[in-house]
Amino acid sequence: MGATVDEWRTCKPATWNAGTVQGIIPAGSQTCLWNYFLDLEMPRDQAMFRLRTGDKEVLLRGNVDLSDVGGVFVIDHRNAAELAGGELPAPWQLRAAGKKGPKSDSIFCPSDDPTAPALVFGPHLQGWHRIYIGLEDDLPHQFSLSTEGITHAVPGEAPAKAGQGRLLREYYLKSADVTGQDVCLGLDATARDSHDASIRYIRFVPMSPQEIAEFVGARKRAELQGRPFAGYVEQCTAGYYNQGGLDLRTYTRNEMRLNKARGATVVYVHVIRAGAKAWYHSDVVERCVLSPGEAADGWVKFGTWMQQGDPLQIAIEEARAVGLQVFADMGMNVTYITSDPNYSGLAERTAAEHPEYLVPGHKMFLDYRREEVRAYIAAIARELMTKYDVDGINLDFARFAHNKAFDEESLVDVMSRIHVARNEAQAKWKHPVTIATRIPSYRYAGDADWAQAIYGGEHPWFTAALMEWAERGWIDRVMVCCPVPERFAELSLARYKSALAGTNVELWGDLYSGFSGRSPRVFLDAARSWVKQGLNGGFFFYDSGRPTDFEQINWMLRLIDSPQMGLEP
Repeated sequence: MGATVDEWRTCKPATWNAGTVQGIIPAGSQTCLWNYFLDLEMPRDQAMFRLRTGDKEVLLRGNVDLSDVGGVFVIDHRNAAELAGGELPAPWQLRAAGKKGPKSDSIFCPSDDPTAPALVFGPHLQGWHRIYIGLEDDLPHQFSLSTEGITHAVPGEAPAKAGQGRLLREYYLKSADVTGQDVCLGLDATARDSHDASIRYIRFVPMSPQEIAEFVGARKRAELQGRPFAGYVEQCTAGYYNQGGLDLRTYTRNEMRLNKARGATVVYVHVIRAGAKAWYHSDVVERCVLSPGEAADGWVKFGTWMQQGDPLQIAIEEARAVGLQVFADMGMNVTYITSDPNYSGLAERTAAEHPEYLVPGHKMFLDYRREEVRAYIAAIARELMTKYDVDGINLDFARFAHNKAFDEESLVDVMSRIHVARNEAQAKWKHPVTIATRIPSYRYAGDADWAQAIYGGEHPWFTAALMEWAERGWIDRVMVCCPVPERFAELSLARYKSALAGTNVELWGDLYSGFSGRSPRVFLDAARSWVKQGLNGGFFFYDSGRPTDFEQINWMLRLIDSPQMGLEP
């Protein structure tokens, strides 16, 4: 349904499946695309196409010339065993998913054994190609090219519940020089749920010299003239969902290489949510570790990675290896003192042993109006900057921000303490340490009852505190959080520009939110509206669990001032 990623993502799954499985499209005048690779064995020169109404009246009948796709190379059930060296390694197999008739085998791997070996194909192709993957039932897997050393999660986001997903779907993955490269498929070891892999085909479309020049040229221009871009790595969540024995360094190395390929200039590495146990080797607060005899389930599974090394130090090493800066990302307020079993055991002892430190009536939040809490917060920030040679720190007050946890005085005081620690770190490391911050916007809580209950409503003191932070030179960049993408474009930057007037603090664009059912256009339109309002910094886009459809958006955001470059999702 439709001709763009935006239309495909927002099309209801039931409507989508009626079209792709049964060929039933809604009445009316609209654009639809026929993907014959999901219907026919290729290559072939012609196919018959027929459009008829529900009462069998034929509106259109004719042959479709497919001879112009002769240069396309397809890996599917016809050649998979041959390209894999003669046979597929168990448990990989060819199996029909049964989604439509006539049935056609897919390249299938059951999820029973998440350590199943990678399936390697040798297509022996030369030159630059666009790579597309056709899936059955949105089932996730990992894809990589052998010499790149970058593994892509496809389709990237958690699959929909049974019966609610898109049963047949093709994704554009990337453009690459595939000369001498093998294709590797594997199960996604960090997927949120255990799912089989079912790949209908992989197709390679040769790129013209002009297409190659445009692809490479756009990225070079972004590197030279584009805006900065902050990616994101959340090792703790990947460790929580780790099913295939993936180790900490391998995961972290891949995430840094993936961020570099996506166009990031800096990566925010999420290491703690103040009030909860640390996801790095802290000497100041409790670490999230696996105790002797303790079962590796729940969030404590991350403790097995903590035994393999210091996650933050490993992140710094792997980021520097590919030329990325690293900011320690610190969620500024959430104790996880809750009855929710998913978060049991995460509360740090300071919060657990001092109920007087908590917002009255809201055990999930530390009360910054208490001096002891501000000293606790500043001690964590100091450790992150002085123990680790980071390029900066991101203070995420929007994660999480109940409006009764702060006032202007407490926000000014805690930032003054962090500024002192920053000066100490700069003296130690002999280079600047950037202070970035993320604050709740005036649209942060929204109108929903649940948001009001959790966040408490407006946060006017952040705007007042921001003015003082900026005037005193305590921060270098700020972004404001509006967590509902449909309201991004409604967010006015006027009050934040006013607070920063006459200072060198950069105003960044925060595009952190969920992706399900949303199109790239929502995020791009918001970014363009903010640029028109005077946003002068870079962009932050949540990278963990992002869908494959969004692969180009980092480069598009870096080139937001050059829309004529023509990068489209």
